[in-house]
Amino acid sequence: MKVTASIKQSLRSIWSNKIRSSLTILGIVIGIAAVISLVGLGKGLQSSVTNRISNLGTTDITVRSQDPNRQTSERGGGGPMGGGGARAGFSFGGGTTATITTDEYSYIKNYDGVSQASPNESTQVAVTKSSTSDTASQYQLYGVDTDYLSLEDLEISEGTILTEAQVTNSEKVVLIGNEAATELFTDGSAVGQSIFIADTEYKIIGIFKEKETDSSAESEAPGGFPGGVNRATSSFVTGYKTWMTQASKDKLSSITAKADSEEVVDSVSSAIETKLYANHGVTEDKADVSVTTSKDLLNTVSSVTSSFTTTLTGIAAISLVVGGIGIMNIMLVELNLLHYLAKRAFCPSLSHNDFFISVLVRL
Repeated sequence: MKVTASIKQSLRSIWSNKIRSSLTILGIVIGIAAVISLVGLGKGLQSSVTNRISNLGTTDITVRSQDPNRQTSERGGGGPMGGGGARAGFSFGGGTTATITTDEYSYIKNYDGVSQASPNESTQVAVTKSSTSDTASQYQLYGVDTDYLSLEDLEISEGTILTEAQVTNSEKVVLIGNEAATELFTDGSAVGQSIFIADTEYKIIGIFKEKETDSSAESEAPGGFPGGVNRATSSFVTGYKTWMTQASKDKLSSITAKADSEEVVDSVSSAIETKLYANHGVTEDKADVSVTTSKDLLNTVSSVTSSFTTTLTGIAAISLVVGGIGIMNIMLVELNLLHYLAKRAFCPSLSHNDFFISVLVRL
């Protein structure tokens, strides 16, 4: 049979069975669309996550304490009180014992190839306006160094920033978020005022300028921390040495640094990691400290999203196979019915195989 004749006969067959043909075509179209949509969804998710991580900064280095008894993929940081940012680490988790000494922080800060560095510690504190007040407000108190504002892209709207002398001398001074300033001091400026943290008096030297971030980016903004609260609005910031005294800590749990350039970030992070491992007498599989970059996080997330895309593709493929089996089953039922009718009406001796062969030849 000629190809054109076969095509014409096929079209006549499709036209004479409109409902069956429509349902078959619809099933095929939905199946193909499902595969394309799921694969596109997986790729889109991977691209979105990759772009967001890239925006965190390609020269950022995060050093964090971690539990040496946990697997590498489970590690991640935060301070002992749940501090730590979201810049380049694997999680926000708290509860890990601080293991980084102040001497090690000084080594990181002064290492050739590091342009900026700051501890990133936090704890929740009760703040009052006087030592005899019966009511207290809960805020986050962060312990940082002078590079902190630049690293976290924060600005001061009123007052001054932390100075090197204030941090080194453990002076009881704080920077305060603009919302916290409004909540505590409704009758005037908070700059120059005193607040009390656990009966210790602190002087407010500056107020953070409110960051302009939309709701979708708030949780990932450098100036934010877990829970969606923004450091520029509802927290207090003091020198890390003052914070360590206030929180009764002798070690640090989280440090954020920035390399001079993207070209040296890997070598700098490797050198810091080697130094810390040697100081602590540990190896990579049992390390109590981790050194990560945005590239490390990007590789990990890319691996996860790739697995997610593969899973979605597999689900879509299974759906296509199931749908194809259903269509094939319907066609076999129709062939069996046609064979029965043909045998009854025209050729009782026609076998099943002969009938199927004749149908295939006709197609």
